[in-house]
Amino acid sequence: MSQSAASLSEFADSKISPAYLYSNSTSHKGPFSAVAELIDNAYDPDCNATSMHIDLEKINGKPCLMFTDNGNGMNYQTMHHMMSFGYSSKADVGDHKAVGRYGNGFKSGSMRLGKDALVLSRQDDLESVGLLSQTFLERTKADTVKVPMFTWRLPDREIISTDGGDVQTPGSDPYRKLPATNSILPVILKYSPLKTKAEIIKHMNDIASLSEAGNGTRIIIFNLRLNDGQLELDTDKDRHDFVFREFNEEEIGDRSVMLASKAASRQRRSTSTFQENPIRTSLREYCAVLYLKPRMKISLLGKKVRTRFITKELLNSLSDSYKPLGAGRAATRITFGRVRKRGDPYGMMMYHNNRLIEGYVRIGGQKKAVAEAVGVVGVIDCTFLQPTHNKQEFNGGQEYSKCLTALGRKLDTYWFNINHRVQKDIYGNEKVIKAPLPDDDD
Repeated sequence: MSQSAASLSEFADSKISPAYLYSNSTSHKGPFSAVAELIDNAYDPDCNATSMHIDLEKINGKPCLMFTDNGNGMNYQTMHHMMSFGYSSKADVGDHKAVGRYGNGFKSGSMRLGKDALVLSRQDDLESVGLLSQTFLERTKADTVKVPMFTWRLPDREIISTDGGDVQTPGSDPYRKLPATNSILPVILKYSPLKTKAEIIKHMNDIASLSEAGNGTRIIIFNLRLNDGQLELDTDKDRHDFVFREFNEEEIGDRSVMLASKAASRQRRSTSTFQENPIRTSLREYCAVLYLKPRMKISLLGKKVRTRFITKELLNSLSDSYKPLGAGRAATRITFGRVRKRGDPYGMMMYHNNRLIEGYVRIGGQKKAVAEAVGVVGVIDCTFLQPTHNKQEFNGGQEYSKCLTALGRKLDTYWFNINHRVQKDIYGNEKVIKAPLPDDDD
């Protein structure tokens, strides 16, 4: 064992270029999936938060996105792992399945939303602060990713060191006080929007106010991404929602023109992102369906998100099942139903371990030039498929293609069944006739 350790000590450590923080973030096509990474971290069993608050505030004149949860909080080691790449100790707890698996979500998500992120976390009598900052790395000309971090203990809030110990070891206390000349705090105050120790304490107290235990985490993202000189996430149209500026009215067109006739309406509904996929334009709509069975309350710009149980909202709902190929693989339940209002988005809602991966995917007759099954939604938890690392889609391949094909056939069968019924004539002969659908709800 000592020989192996000695051999490893001779090897060079792999470095991570600061440029990787940006290139890694580009895996997110839009900002909402980046936001979802941070929500997932609070939702997962290791944090186990019951609430998440997402806000936009100016701190010392700088617009900042703030994510605050009332979960278990982090100590120095846990935060260091979160700031590092590839470290993940997340595990399922009962029926609470962990979404994060790869140890990359915080880095890719936060750096997609802005250049810099300040993390403040409170766990029992410890408060920890860490800075993941492209600005800091650029200005210091660092050749590898460095993360200024410190922890202090309540109530005196004097900075302490972890000494390389393990806080999880029973009976051990790896923390010790550092000299007053410690330079970590000044660096964080220089490169973050919080400019004094008192401001850090205020934010820590805000975290503590969200739960009886006083634990939790706040992530402050600053130097936010811009689109044509404006913040990419727009709050001008709705002060309680973030709208992705890429899909504004000028790009979408006049909706009154789009809905000028029934024929034009049906044709355009099959291609209009705004009309048919609001989860790409509205963060509130996206958060409402992010989890199949919500466990955590999400508040967006001061207003609670009304989470949706999609399967309970559908009209004429019917259950089916899909059994993926392979011995010992269980059948997965599918729910089909109609939306309550004409013009509502439709398609397949494909989850994985309760988390939405692909939303409103058109399948079966919905992909025809003159679409069929317009207004039909299907819901499935595809635990048998593997999501990509950014959780925006499933890995392609034969199994995924077979799944979509099978789901398309099942949707077409559902559509035929609710549109037709069997009728007997006076001689007892059966024939299938088209049956009118029930009226939509107002």
